[in-house]
Amino acid sequence: MIMDLSLHRRHQFPEPALRHVLRSLATRQIPLLRPYAVMTSVYFFTFATANLTEGTMIQLPMTTAVNVTAMTYKDRVYSALWSPTALPPLPLVSRLLSAAGALCTVYAQFHQRPHVEHELTQRGVSPSMALPLASLAVSTTAQLVSTPLHLLSMDLYRYPADTHRLRRIVRAYPAVTLGRMLRIVPAFGAGGVLNEQWRK
Repeated sequence: MIMDLSLHRRHQFPEPALRHVLRSLATRQIPLLRPYAVMTSVYFFTFATANLTEGTMIQLPMTTAVNVTAMTYKDRVYSALWSPTALPPLPLVSRLLSAAGALCTVYAQFHQRPHVEHELTQRGVSPSMALPLASLAVSTTAQLVSTPLHLLSMDLYRYPADTHRLRRIVRAYPAVTLGRMLRIVPAFGAGGVLNEQWRK
């Protein structure tokens, strides 16, 4: 949640975002409960949809659709915390890029993780270790692909007619990728492990 708040703050203001978010939470300049509840609901509905549609042809599109819808709502809630005025809606191209980025993560977690987990056990890794290692590996690796899509989506939203787009994305890529990897660890890494243990 803190990483997401920082990423949204960084999109709107050039100052150090993480420090500002921590200070704002500590001094209650922004609420804690609503951002936490929204973030929790994103992954609850994502995992619930994946579980309910497991083994069917609609798992990937349905889970992605639910994840994108929930993430879009979360993004608007988080962005509104830093904006005194209502933000315009995302253009279609930004929505499609965000959906493509979400598809990368959902595909990695729910379709590639079992294969990676199986491969690890075949190589002698214990099942109790193979699950968390596979969840962490696929969910963080997916960010290498989804991050530039996310950055392009946000850049098109903020600077629709700018010509320095590639330079900004390349400059932001390392830090934002690392931030998204750290953010994804509790969401799909630890969350994926807990979900599998609950299902068993």
